[in-house]
Amino acid sequence: MPVKLILYKGFGHPINKPKQQRAVMEHNYDWFSKYIWGEEMPAGAAGANN
Repeated sequence: MPVKLILYKGFGHPINKPKQQRAVMEHNYDWFSKYIWGEEMPAGAAGANN
């Protein structure tokens, strides 16, 4: 399974701002949807064009 490192500028650990937290959750959901549940990613998904 491919992996991708996403860096959020100005953040270490943890991600503590709502906008960045949402981005992290969306990237995680997209990855799980595709590689764990076998679902096709919609064209507008966070990682769909990668």
